[in-house]
Amino acid sequence: MTPEHVATARKSFVRLASRYTQVADMFRVNLLRIDPTLTTVFDNDPEGHGLMQTFAAVVALLHKPDLLLPALQRMGRRLGPDVDAEQIAAVGRAVMDTLRQALGRRWDAETEGAWTAVYAMVSMTVVSALLVEAQAFEPLAA
Repeated sequence: MTPEHVATARKSFVRLASRYTQVADMFRVNLLRIDPTLTTVFDNDPEGHGLMQTFAAVVALLHKPDLLLPALQRMGRRLGPDVDAEQIAAVGRAVMDTLRQALGRRWDAETEGAWTAVYAMVSMTVVSALLVEAQAFEPLAA
């Protein structure tokens, strides 16, 4: 992820600030279209405010990987063994679809490249933490 990716992602996310509820609704629709089994994502956050706060925190820390990466690792560990890499990928597709919809004509190749790089970093970090956590729960071989 380059400094240009960070700047582009941050600039595009700021454009959505006044529409957090609408964007959260778009994300919910996109995620459940991609994977209807992920309804539990919204159990404790029916309005999507926590979701948008999480996205905002990630975007705010993109230029500070020394703070962002440990936070993403903690998130991955908290997700636990009930979440897998396929579900993380479904979330990524929903994020990209939502950003594309919400940004409309402002979604261009530069913005798509930036968000692809951002989500690749986020998902690799979260999935690696999931795998470490899953190994910790595996019973020892006899």
